[in-house]
Amino acid sequence: MARIGTAALLCSMITLCGCGASQPGAVPNAEGGGWEEGDDAFVHPQGAGQVQSPAHEEAAVHYQEAVKLKREGKIDEAIEETRAAVELDPGFASAHFTLGSLLRQKEDYEEAMEHFRKARQLEPKYQNAWAMEGAMLVRLERVEEAIAPLEKSIALKEDDAQGYINLGLAYKKLGRLDKSVEVYKAGMEQTPYDTDILNNLGVALNELEHYDESAALLEEAANNRPDDAMVHFNLAVTYRKTEKFNDAISSYERVLELEPDNIKAMNDLGYVYEMVGNRKKAIEIYRRYLKAVEGKDPKRTQYIEQKLEKLGG
Repeated sequence: MARIGTAALLCSMITLCGCGASQPGAVPNAEGGGWEEGDDAFVHPQGAGQVQSPAHEEAAVHYQEAVKLKREGKIDEAIEETRAAVELDPGFASAHFTLGSLLRQKEDYEEAMEHFRKARQLEPKYQNAWAMEGAMLVRLERVEEAIAPLEKSIALKEDDAQGYINLGLAYKKLGRLDKSVEVYKAGMEQTPYDTDILNNLGVALNELEHYDESAALLEEAANNRPDDAMVHFNLAVTYRKTEKFNDAISSYERVLELEPDNIKAMNDLGYVYEMVGNRKKAIEIYRRYLKAVEGKDPKRTQYIEQKLEKLGG
């Protein structure tokens, strides 16, 4: 199952305030998982219920050429071939889905959504098409509209972990964290070993201030995926918010082992070292932070320099 290609780390930057006092980072507000089709999404077999138009054989030739071009990374040419396929055979559901996938790569989410929708209209049990229609609606900030197709995708494939992730993130965008938690818990029942669901549920519970339950889930996620910096960062944030500073230090240090240039982890780790009274380590981390952000954030740089001055560093 595909996962997000660029899963964002949680935003936990310490807020810069006029008084200059250190503040803990923000509540976690991003998760793993996200808007991607499954590994089999590009080449979808011709459905049994799909209408075979007289021009289908010719359309299929264009379709197979599009598949070949896509694998060669020739996206524009693949789009042209797939357009030819759907023009010859408007009932070619697989070609509509493939065209949607290609257009998504070009960030043409509006037209991509229309082709995913057409694919599932032609084949009502085309689960990936329902899922991707919902995903594109979220991209277009039409999140309310996205709920129905995302729910339908799960109804068609109850053990699709990515479906629960997509739906949970959609509810989160609507500010319905309670519903997001409900969706992730349902996903855990169907796919109990999926680390992305564990991670996302842990983040959502953190935002609801259910810290103990959040920490337990994120600890399990970190054990499952020991080399995932995002999961360790999420766990560190939870530990920091509950003032389990020594545990937070271990998790932040692990993030920096995996991602040495992660400035969010440096920022938070410096704060935590201050909280435990380890002045030497706080200075070391803040200096490292300044080197990493050199010239990129003047206001933040000035703030950290002031902190270093107070720490005698």
